[in-house]
Amino acid sequence: MKEIFILLMFLCPALAFSQSEKTMDVLAHYKDHVYKVDSNKVTVAIVFESVKGRKEDLYKKAKCYLTRAYSDHNSELKEDNEVAGILEVESVDFSFFSYTAESTIPVNYHVFFTLRVDVYDNQYLVTCSAADWIAEWSTIGNGYKVERHFVTDCLPLGEQKVFDDGDKTAEAFRTLVNKMHDIVSAVDKYMIESK
Repeated sequence: MKEIFILLMFLCPALAFSQSEKTMDVLAHYKDHVYKVDSNKVTVAIVFESVKGRKEDLYKKAKCYLTRAYSDHNSELKEDNEVAGILEVESVDFSFFSYTAESTIPVNYHVFFTLRVDVYDNQYLVTCSAADWIAEWSTIGNGYKVERHFVTDCLPLGEQKVFDDGDKTAEAFRTLVNKMHDIVSAVDKYMIESK
């Protein structure tokens, strides 16, 4: 029994380290293939080509989707230029990533993002970008805490850690990039399925 305990004592830190390394490897892979950093923004942009439709028709579909999907008080249509074929919405996604720290402290991340659709004949570009996020938590005795950071200043791109937890900060970043891809895909799905 003592040997098993000693073995576990040596294996646990190694397993924890390997998990952190794996997360960082995945995020490094993301950097080259899945997102870009533009100024202080993390950006996911996809061009959808070979789409049948005139610019005017695709623009109407995109506008219909954006006005339905982002009609709440947390979103605002910032640009609506039919001639140029540009639509842009600013919004916030509350609690896109949450976890419990130190067994009792709920930590929530909220992100401010911009969704832009550039429409052309037979194609469109959908861009989702995020510049900053807010992390909030409440602890007994220490009250309510809110931190706002540029996403690019936090791990894995920068050095800052939210709630002094680098692994969870990196995991929040990975969740954000996945969420941005979901947002872009939702636009494309609507454009394909709507008549």
